[in-house]
Amino acid sequence: MRIWKRVAALSAIAVLSLAPLAACTHAGASAASDGERYTLTLRVEGVRSASGQLRAELLGRVGGGGAPRRITFGVQNASEGVTVMTFPNLAPGEYVWRIGATNAEVDMNVTGVPLEGYGFSNVPLVQGGIPPFDRMKVAVASDATATAVLAYAP
Repeated sequence: MRIWKRVAALSAIAVLSLAPLAACTHAGASAASDGERYTLTLRVEGVRSASGQLRAELLGRVGGGGAPRRITFGVQNASEGVTVMTFPNLAPGEYVWRIGATNAEVDMNVTGVPLEGYGFSNVPLVQGGIPPFDRMKVAVASDATATAVLAYAP
């Protein structure tokens, strides 16, 4: 029960920080101002409803290290089954994403677990809170496609 509350709180923070956004939009790409740029296409599977939106935050380490930081975000109208989101203009680096399916508010059950789907890169099943960056990271050195599967509370 305690673990789910922590996951719910952390997921809610990630989703709520993106709540004011509308339609599909992306803000600021990576820190590097020159050099090669790539597009990360994210296939989000397990979307249960076409109502609402998916909100994703992309965190990254560019240039060989340092602490991960927020690189960009995206909002996409949901499509039942699979929803595709793209993150263009990324410098080569290591990236992770956090995704929440939401109707602009995080609906929770009585124990504080999100009723909407949520997920993280490279982690098919979330247990014990947000996984560390190095477990979730995806290296981007060319245009790439990755898949995320949304998890739902029981």
